[in-house]
Amino acid sequence: MATADAADAYEMHGKRVVFGDGNRKFWSPVFEHNPKIAKDPEPDEIVCWVPNYIGHRPYITEIGETHFKVREDFRVKPGEIYLTDEERRWAEKHKDFILIEPNVKDWSIGFNKAWPYKYWKELIKAEIAEISDQLEIPKRLLNKLVRVYHKQNYDEEVTTNEQFVQLYETVVK
Repeated sequence: MATADAADAYEMHGKRVVFGDGNRKFWSPVFEHNPKIAKDPEPDEIVCWVPNYIGHRPYITEIGETHFKVREDFRVKPGEIYLTDEERRWAEKHKDFILIEPNVKDWSIGFNKAWPYKYWKELIKAEIAEISDQLEIPKRLLNKLVRVYHKQNYDEEVTTNEQFVQLYETVVK
């Protein structure tokens, strides 16, 4: 959302954007490589300050001890993410995968952002079952494929299987 604000401010003023209060700057890794956002502006560079940062969001009207009050008229505008060539290659290589990141910030009033871990496990189990049915691959094998891919230990797995086959043939046959 903040990058959409940056694009609007850049288009309106023709200057790179800094998120903050006019004195303190706020940065997020999602801003990396965005030519409209200045991480460290040049000393003589005139920038446009955009007041969208932690503790000061355009959609929040009140922060209470146990809740946020939000603007009902606020509509999210899609932002922009700029990737390096290396990030694009990585994304292209993994385009058929679903990335699940269940970690959330530990906030005293943000507990409702956290989806319980057991639900993530249930979601993954349901997805594995769906893919297993669609591709007619046993779930056991698909789960192993996912684990090996996640651990990036294919060669180790092949070696272990070869050792097992060799041992089995030696002992049983």
